Amino acid sequence: MQEMPKSPLRSSSYRPPWYKRRLLFWLMILVGVLLLFHVAGGWYFSGEIHSSALDPSPSTFEFDIPVLAAANGTVTLSTVDGPDELETPGIWGLAWADGYGRLTELVATGDETVEWRLELVSGASPVAGDLADLDGRAFPGNPMEGLGIPFTRVTYPSSLGDNPAWFIDGDDTTWVVLVHGNGLTRRDVLKPLPVIVANGNPALVITYRNHPQAPADPSGRLQYGLTEWQDVAAAVDYALAAGAENVVLVGYSMGGGIVTNFLYEAPQASLVRGVVLDSPMLDLSAAIDLGASNRSLPVIGLPIPATLTATAKWIAGWRYDLDWGRLDYLDRADEIEVPVMLFHGVEDDIVPVETSDALADELGDQVIYHRVASAKHLESWNIDPAMYEKLLGEFLAGL
Repeated sequence: MQEMPKSPLRSSSYRPPWYKRRLLFWLMILVGVLLLFHVAGGWYFSGEIHSSALDPSPSTFEFDIPVLAAANGTVTLSTVDGPDELETPGIWGLAWADGYGRLTELVATGDETVEWRLELVSGASPVAGDLADLDGRAFPGNPMEGLGIPFTRVTYPSSLGDNPAWFIDGDDTTWVVLVHGNGLTRRDVLKPLPVIVANGNPALVITYRNHPQAPADPSGRLQYGLTEWQDVAAAVDYALAAGAENVVLVGYSMGGGIVTNFLYEAPQASLVRGVVLDSPMLDLSAAIDLGASNRSLPVIGLPIPATLTATAKWIAGWRYDLDWGRLDYLDRADEIEVPVMLFHGVEDDIVPVETSDALADELGDQVIYHRVASAKHLESWNIDPAMYEKLLGEFLAGL
C-alpha cells in the first residue's frame, strides 16, 4: 500500500511563509505599541484629570491681555491669543494688577484689537502697557465691593469644622443658599444676588470643604458633591436655626452637582422649595470626555482617541478612588421633586450642555430651562443679563 504524504500542518519542521511571519511580527509590534500608548498615555492623562478637575486649587487671574489704550471711559485691548469673549457682546469683568472694571459695550473691533466701554469698579484706571484678564464673574471682591450690597461675615459649623460665609439679610422666611463651583470662589454666585435681594430673601453665600478658608476634605481632592453636600446640609441647618422655614438652593458649575446630590442624600431635602442651577456639573465623566475632545496629543497634535480617554478615566478611578457611576447625577434625576430653574450656555466647553438637556428632558414641566446661544461656561448672565434676571426674578417670586 502506497504511503500517504505527511501534511505540512503536522510536520514539526513546518514554518509559515516569510510574508506571514513578517505580518505576524508587525502585528505584534503594533499591538505592543498600542498597549504602551494606552498605558503610558492613560497614566499621563489620568494625572491631567487630577490637576484639571480634582486638585482643590483656587482660580487666580492670569493677566495676559495687553491694554493698548485707555481714555474717556473706554479701553482698547489686544485680541492676539485672547479669549473669544473679547469680541462677544455682553457684560464682562476686566481685572488688572491694581484695579477692576466692567466691560459694558463693545464699541469697535479692529485688526487684532477691540475697544470696549469700561466702567471702573475699584482701584486705579488701567493705562497702556498694563496686562489684564477677562473675568466672566463680572463682579470683584464681595457683595459690598462688587454690588454695593451690605453683608455680614458669618461662619457655620460642619462635620469637618467651621466654614466662612456671607450673609445678606432679608424679610422672607425662605432663605437662598448659594453654592460656588470648583474654582473655590464665592464670586461665582454674585451675579444673582441683586435679584434675590429685590425678592426679599435672606441669602447665605457659603464655602465648603477645600476652600482656602474652610477645612480640607480628608481625601485632599474635590469630590464633586459626593461629600460636599454635607456642608450644604450644615449651611441649611444654620439657616433653620437662624429663623428660616425653608430654602432655595443655587448651584453654579460643580456647585450644581453638589446641590443635586443634596436633593438625593440630605434629610433636609424636603425643606427645599426650589433649585437654581447654572451650568451644573451633573456628570463628571461626560465633562472629562468633552475636555479631552477639545485637546490634542502632546507633540504630534492629533486628537485624543476615545479609547485613550476611557483608559485615562479607568486609571484615574484606580489612582484617585473615583466612582464615575456615583458622579453621574442624571442617573437619579427622577428623584428630584422641586421646581428647577436651569441655565446653560450652548457653547460651554467645560460642562457639556447635553447634560442639562438630559436633565430638562427628565424633569419636563418641572423645569424652566434657558439655553443661551453664544454663552460658554457660566456665561448665561454675561450674554443676556436682562433676560437672566427677569427669569430668575419670576422663578423666585413664584415659589
